Amino acid sequence: MIPFEWEGPVPDEPVDDIPSGQDEDTTIKSTITPSERHVFRKIFDDLSRRGSLAKRAPPPEFFDDDAAAEAEASSQESTREAILSRFPPSLRRAAEVAMGMRDEQQDHPTSRFRSRSPLKRDEAPELDEAAQELESMRQQIHLFQSAHLQKLIDECVTDAEVWVVLEREVFSMVEKLGIAQPQSRDGEVDTEAQETGETVATLNMDTHGPIYSSHLLLGLKALDNNFAQSSPLALNVLPRVKELGLASYVLGVSTPFYNQLASIFWHRYGDTMAVSAVLDEMQHAGLYYDRQTQELVDAIEADLESFRDGKLGVFSNIVGTDSGYNLKVKVTFARHARRIRHSIRFREGKRQRK
Repeated sequence: MIPFEWEGPVPDEPVDDIPSGQDEDTTIKSTITPSERHVFRKIFDDLSRRGSLAKRAPPPEFFDDDAAAEAEASSQESTREAILSRFPPSLRRAAEVAMGMRDEQQDHPTSRFRSRSPLKRDEAPELDEAAQELESMRQQIHLFQSAHLQKLIDECVTDAEVWVVLEREVFSMVEKLGIAQPQSRDGEVDTEAQETGETVATLNMDTHGPIYSSHLLLGLKALDNNFAQSSPLALNVLPRVKELGLASYVLGVSTPFYNQLASIFWHRYGDTMAVSAVLDEMQHAGLYYDRQTQELVDAIEADLESFRDGKLGVFSNIVGTDSGYNLKVKVTFARHARRIRHSIRFREGKRQRK
């Protein structure tokens, strides 16, 4: 069951029979305690509700109040902090990375929420050295795992082979991290299994949680760029991440991932509505916009203007009359541009004040 409804386009012939690359009888245990699962469910219920409310109350078509955009950026920041504060300490660091509140190489988050208690002054040098050594080890593991995945993908001849690699090496991490939603025989989520929490994970969340996110981005880029044409399977990555559960979604998606997906929708399909849906979903998920997001939206606005004015020739005159490139779409992307600029300005202002 996909936790968030996807409103963008899907391939005309979705691939349902791609092999998973996993052994059906494999059972991975989880270290997540019942109390942590309870906290997770509350967080995810809130996320789902927020997404539903956003659908019922779409933003106004004409949005030209800069103060409102700035308030929206501040509200988005507060939402992230509120969500993160309710994560179990064992998952908070990985969630910070996934939500863009901590760089993978940073030992300290940009958020005020931290898993550690303050150190005594005489303990700090020794523990700081140990933390740096641990972080260095994690980076080496990350580099090795990324190189290994890239090698496997480069050996693939077809996009279907890439998908098999992603199932075996990437999507399987959700179960190995111990955050998979147990499924009953009829395919429904097994709530009884969720309550017991009797399983044991085979991957460390602090080390491999951030790797899951970067692997998803690598796979998305490969499906888009590794073949003569962008593979339609690239549009199946996000639905697959959601299908694996909200824990998979929270830890897996990132600003670079959504930027890449939005870029695919625009540059490969010219689908303004799908790009708009991606940008809205980023906001509902509590993810930051960045300069790459802004550059994409600026490019789309410039292209829309060129189409409307017929600057790209006779074909652009025809396209400019299409409902997908009308004034309403221009206004929508002007609103996105204002929101993104204020979000970036708000975040950079916070960094300067620290």
